[in-house]
Amino acid sequence: MHVNTGNSEQERGSNCALCTAGGLTGQSAGDVNADLQVSVPPAHRWGPEETDDAFVRYMTHYPTAAARRIVLSREHRPVQPVADQMVGLAIYVASRTGTNASFIGDPVARPRWQDTRAKMQSRPAGTRFAVFTSSGDDIFGLNAHWITARWDGEALTFTDYQTDTQSPAGTPTVSAHPLAPDGEAYADDAGNVKLDTYVLAVAFS
Repeated sequence: MHVNTGNSEQERGSNCALCTAGGLTGQSAGDVNADLQVSVPPAHRWGPEETDDAFVRYMTHYPTAAARRIVLSREHRPVQPVADQMVGLAIYVASRTGTNASFIGDPVARPRWQDTRAKMQSRPAGTRFAVFTSSGDDIFGLNAHWITARWDGEALTFTDYQTDTQSPAGTPTVSAHPLAPDGEAYADDAGNVKLDTYVLAVAFS
């Protein structure tokens, strides 16, 4: 699999949602970014420093995605980027992998790890996930992050493909726990996931 290494300008400018989509489809983040760009009108494409908006713009301009967009009420507008990314990732990865996508958790409800984990573990063995993690008071703040996960019927394994933010760069981080943007697990020394960890997921099977 060609993963994000952070060695090229296009890869360094990529965000975690693109890296996650790449990890789930066997592409690099740059490949996903280029693929998404083709789906929107030229006037609305984004530059190397604007990839945080990639799935948001994809949702806004790609007809199939826009038709399925979740439009939140004004009071819930701060979590619209999370909703856009969830739907965009679901449509993109499902279409590229020939799988069915289903949502686990609602960004408005801000589900915590305990609730989402049980739903992820109820899926058939072999199910893969795009997983959104965050912590604290702001679900879409500095700690917001996208990673992948796989359920083998007994355990969940998480992988972070945004390797340019990790040390050493170039190697995906694998963990038994949800991961933060710096590659660190949202877990204490005893291996328990912190209670203030938000987790949403899109399941592909």
